[in-house]
Amino acid sequence: MVRRGQGPWPASNVNHDVQTWLMQRMEMLSEERELRSIIRLMLDKSSGMSRSERLMLPWLASESQLDQLAVWADRFMEGEPIQYILSSASFMGLELQVDARGLIPRPETEELVRLLLKETQEKGQCNVLDLGTGSGCMALAWQHARPEDDVMACDVSDAALALAQENAAHLGLVQIDWVLHDLINGSPMPDWSFDVLMSNPPYIPQLEKQEMTMRVTRHEPELALFVPNEEPLLFYKAIGSRAVSEGWLCSGGLLGFECHRNFSHAVAAWLEDSGEWENVRVEQDMQNAPRMVLAIRR
Repeated sequence: MVRRGQGPWPASNVNHDVQTWLMQRMEMLSEERELRSIIRLMLDKSSGMSRSERLMLPWLASESQLDQLAVWADRFMEGEPIQYILSSASFMGLELQVDARGLIPRPETEELVRLLLKETQEKGQCNVLDLGTGSGCMALAWQHARPEDDVMACDVSDAALALAQENAAHLGLVQIDWVLHDLINGSPMPDWSFDVLMSNPPYIPQLEKQEMTMRVTRHEPELALFVPNEEPLLFYKAIGSRAVSEGWLCSGGLLGFECHRNFSHAVAAWLEDSGEWENVRVEQDMQNAPRMVLAIRR
């Protein structure tokens, strides 16, 4: 059954009254600045126009649009992430479809991709591996920025890979190789050697789940978020070890991880102690938190 919106309804269907109505309907759950941003996204999506276009025309909301906005507002009040409600998230200028099959792309992940692109800007054609691709955001952004590169993206989830492939088809980035791969249980990889390996693997200890917002814990896939409390470096060690032992990353190849801010230095120390990596460094994100680790395979 299709969900229908419930009143109360706005005083009129002009842009200002619709925006005021949504603010009043949703004000209990977010601070004003964040809420205005969320409402702008809702109005952009529903109207198919930018804010300036709505004001210039001017835009008048139809009954069906008001019904849709009311449903979206109620879903947000119930704790669903706005990106899942709108089935859309922006990543490095690309509009991606997102739903519960994959994590919502985060700004920190954009920072990792931008940093790796900067590191490789003087290189020629590269083979690039994205481990734990989810929605495909990193692989797609890389292919968009460097169309000459060969990109492979892997995930343990069939559903996540289907989402990533839908995004690839929508964006016309169809040359990426999508591979179902279980990193921890050692399923084989195609016989490629890569120049760049990037990953935003699960890194949140289960204990931290109780401190997180329900918008994350109730809606985003646990498989992509959490690791055992006693093994916070589980995926980093698996990737770092297999990148060497199975030859995933060539000598001189670039490794880039997004990390939990509390474990990034531990990841860097493990890489250094292994003796297989050089130029290991921790990079801070825009919030000055240590969130990225880069290294070069010897």
